[in-house]
Amino acid sequence: MTFSRRWLCLFALGAIPLLLSGIWPGSVSLALAWLVALVALAATDWLLFPDLGGLLVARETPERLSLGSENPVRLSVRNDCPVRVRLELRDSPPAEFGADFAERTYLFALLPGERQEATYDLKPAARGDYRFGDISLRVHGRLGMLNRLQRIPAQQGVKVYPNLNEAARFSLMARKGRLQQVGIRQARLQGAGREFESLRDYLPDDELRRIDWKATARRGKLVARQYEVER
Repeated sequence: MTFSRRWLCLFALGAIPLLLSGIWPGSVSLALAWLVALVALAATDWLLFPDLGGLLVARETPERLSLGSENPVRLSVRNDCPVRVRLELRDSPPAEFGADFAERTYLFALLPGERQEATYDLKPAARGDYRFGDISLRVHGRLGMLNRLQRIPAQQGVKVYPNLNEAARFSLMARKGRLQQVGIRQARLQGAGREFESLRDYLPDDELRRIDWKATARRGKLVARQYEVER
């Protein structure tokens, strides 16, 4: 349990009468009364705190994270408490994915029985096994005087694989003959392959097995087959 920023600001205002004690004798009594009122408000806020067991928090991630692409992570909160609840939620993604996510906080204000979600994206830069940590909650008191901190056990292992979505997209475009749209062209590589490419005049350094005798008979001169490397 911690004091809220609002309570600390009000407590700081109580120091103003003490600064005026030299010229106003009754300022000390006013400061003490102010402090007693703040303590009473904090105690009342503590008594009004809902049972945090009525807050259901969950994290949903893909079974496999794709390397180099945006992978959505969904955080959901459901309020089964009989009163309205305001809270801040902070997730703990794998530290190897960057420190920016560790500072990201999501605010929720839920009515009884209400469920809300928040989504963020992770972009892994390397393959491997990683692990999420627990989920941290900061629940605000109904009077705004106190905050209660709670850690939800949510450790979870995830695996990062090559981008299967892009591989499936590439395969689909290959079947549809649309690879040129992404800049992929067929390249003919002449060499010692076995796939026929064209006919040309015979050269002295060509192997005899390259001679196409039918084409030679038609043209009246030696003609050789030219092959390309299989694609």
